Amino acid sequence: MDDVNKINKNAAFRSLGEEHELRFLNLQKHRKNHVDFDGSQGTLYAKFVEFCDANTKTISQLNHYIRFCQTFKRMYLELPKGAKIGEAGGFSMISKFLVAEGYDCHALPGDLRYEIAAPSDEYDIVFSFETLEHIKDHNSDERKDIVVFNFSGMKSYIAEMARVLRPGGHLFLTTPNPNSLLVMTRLLENKPVFMAAVHVRELTRSEIGDLCSPHFVEKRYETSHCYRVFTNRKPYFDAIESLGAPTSHRGDNQFFHFEKK
Repeated sequence: MDDVNKINKNAAFRSLGEEHELRFLNLQKHRKNHVDFDGSQGTLYAKFVEFCDANTKTISQLNHYIRFCQTFKRMYLELPKGAKIGEAGGFSMISKFLVAEGYDCHALPGDLRYEIAAPSDEYDIVFSFETLEHIKDHNSDERKDIVVFNFSGMKSYIAEMARVLRPGGHLFLTTPNPNSLLVMTRLLENKPVFMAAVHVRELTRSEIGDLCSPHFVEKRYETSHCYRVFTNRKPYFDAIESLGAPTSHRGDNQFFHFEKK
């Protein structure tokens, strides 16, 4: 009854419907137990959580709630108030919050397969959240380009983000992890082994490293379990170890921090 009363007091919950209201409450509990950290009270991260709680009003926002919080937790200390920030792929909950807090944050327009419509060396920080996996190849009539994915659009996208960043600027990028436990469970369940069918291509860490290495140096890499909670990961890890493979970085979402060369 207490949980129901909490839901009824929150207008954002009421816009989602009863089933999703209960899911939202469970996600908030998970965030408090597994994402929040000691000493977070009074920080910019805590303000962001309050913003998310008040502004999660669609199913898409609900689906990405934990990812929003995980991502912001990992980078909030590296967002100086005077920095000029650009986000490619449309404003996320993170950029909406930063604008509300008075940050100089801008959407980066353009056909991201080819260009970002912004001047060179313009931004201190660029965000790319859940966008890379949606970038298609360049249009081409050549047979080899029609039948084989060649990363042409992704290469241009990465190069364009580097171009609009100032020397030493920072790129924060998130994208699904095709090497995650979640993808492994889909294989065992005879389901397609990708995170989402709408993605053009889900890239591994090494593939993203290959795309970014001409322009960036990787500063930090982490993964998180954002889309499925594994209450018991031991059987999966035991199976992975029995094959001589590493168990690290098996979360379903990848977080990268790159610095422009």
